[in-house]
Amino acid sequence: MRIFFYFLFACLFYLYRMLPVRANLVVMIKTHDRGLEGNIGEVYRELTRHHPEFRYYWIDKKYEEMVGLRKVLHVISFFFLGSYHLARAKYVFLDNVFLPMAFMKFPKDTRIIQLWHGCGAIKKFGQDVNRGIIAWLERKANLTYTDLVVNSKAVIPQTLNAFGISKDKIRVLGCPRTDYFFNQDRIIVGIKRFYSKYPHLKGKKLLLYCPTFRDHEIKNPKWNLNFIDLLEKLGQQYVLLLRAHPFVAKYCKIKEHSSVVDVSDYEDLNGLLSVSDILITDYSSIIFEYSLLNRPMIFYAYDLEQFKTNGRGFYESYEDLVPGDIVRNADELLHAIQTCEVSPKLETFRKRFFDYFDGCSAKRVAKLVLEANKVELRTRT
Repeated sequence: MRIFFYFLFACLFYLYRMLPVRANLVVMIKTHDRGLEGNIGEVYRELTRHHPEFRYYWIDKKYEEMVGLRKVLHVISFFFLGSYHLARAKYVFLDNVFLPMAFMKFPKDTRIIQLWHGCGAIKKFGQDVNRGIIAWLERKANLTYTDLVVNSKAVIPQTLNAFGISKDKIRVLGCPRTDYFFNQDRIIVGIKRFYSKYPHLKGKKLLLYCPTFRDHEIKNPKWNLNFIDLLEKLGQQYVLLLRAHPFVAKYCKIKEHSSVVDVSDYEDLNGLLSVSDILITDYSSIIFEYSLLNRPMIFYAYDLEQFKTNGRGFYESYEDLVPGDIVRNADELLHAIQTCEVSPKLETFRKRFFDYFDGCSAKRVAKLVLEANKVELRTRT
């Protein structure tokens, strides 16, 4: 059924393509990140800072949170206005695959820049795991990109496979969302914003738990951990912040407790990372951003063997890659929290997966795109 709507969106797109491209129109397709803390948000800030002449149109998935007439109107707007602006845009930025693009052919001078939403990947994704019609749609959509931005040379091989594109489209410019972590003022603001919403957590030891989503559990996610029991053993100084993956957050059920806080809907992910003392995860790419804070990470991989054989699998040895203790059950997790330190593997991990440590990745993306179209960058004084 969805493929029909993708095709309908593309038909409207071709109708509007009869109109000329607008040189100052930028379309932002934000279908992964909730707020502006991601790659697309960072590039948007950079462009608005130096190019007030640009006009922006956003395509997102807000309609999923709407009901009734409001949802209907938003969906209608998505089809008719979204396709209209996409057909006339000079620049298109994405943070995820937008499947209607499988049926589209853009004007030759339009730049389609895939920023993606992570700095790297532990588990396989995209063309390495998808099959059938989804894989076909994704592959066709990926072929529309003029540029695909990656964080480092180390991820080029897996990127080429996962997206099914040619190497000449790869741009090693750094991950824009990491610019945040090289700006101490922004980190301080993020921490203050968090404690303004959760003032009762000041002085607590904050554990941020960010499990990846498992394809077979999207509508019925399982935490596989008794949070309350864990916290009672740790003591009152600890608080567990739960951050579900965007794909499963709306399906998660969390039992209320004074030391368990659901932050799945908290928009400032970078702020959450900045305020957390320890990151607990499994196969999530969030470890790349968190590594820049030089803090302990614990890998609660309770289903590691199953994930290797029946799940997505990994691009390389999980045990060799991750910069932190790997634990398989609640008792091991408890001990790891009580004794955790920064892994000696962390520095090597950072040097391998980051080619830039200057906080200027968004600037490089803007410069690449604008200079390629002979638009002179102007810096405000």
